[in-house]
Amino acid sequence: MQRFFLAVALLALSPFSATAVAALGGAARAEVAPAVNLAQLLAAQGEWERAEELLQRALEVDGDDVWALYDLAVVTQHRGALTPAADLYARAERLLPQQPAAQAALLGARIANNLGVICVRQARWEAAAVAFARARALMPSDPDGWFNAGLLAQRRGDPLTALQQFAQVLRLQPGHVEARRQSAEIYLQQGALAEATADLNELP
Repeated sequence: MQRFFLAVALLALSPFSATAVAALGGAARAEVAPAVNLAQLLAAQGEWERAEELLQRALEVDGDDVWALYDLAVVTQHRGALTPAADLYARAERLLPQQPAAQAALLGARIANNLGVICVRQARWEAAAVAFARARALMPSDPDGWFNAGLLAQRRGDPLTALQQFAQVLRLQPGHVEARRQSAEIYLQQGALAEATADLNELP
């Protein structure tokens, strides 16, 4: 469970830059953008309550700001309020058609991945698998959807699928330590010592 949670934290810390965010809209967007970006910095430092306050304030200015909604959902999820987080993701997802295509795909993939994490926390395995598949379809170059799908397959007793997902993670990001470690663990469980050793030798 903790590994899924860490994946969410990493996603929360990969927003657009302040300049890119501010450029996406008019006066309201320009007013909201600094608060959103400051909240992201606070979240990166673990100051979740202050980040949440800033994001709520931003949404009072513009309740349809997709980035404020998304970031508030991540903060809410990090604090363990899964149902409110899912509701915030749903609100953000409804706004995606109004975003430029590339940004909509990126944010849609992050939303799907994080909803998948919520489903895992709730032991809703099929829903999690669907969410991770959507994340991979929207942003196949993002390793997070592949990694979480591998963890889910591993948890459900499907080591072959898990290895395939982790292999894709390593194609996209050869230095992904956790994917390498999980692959080695599966190979050890299967008695494939040469493959396990190869993976372990790649670990820092």
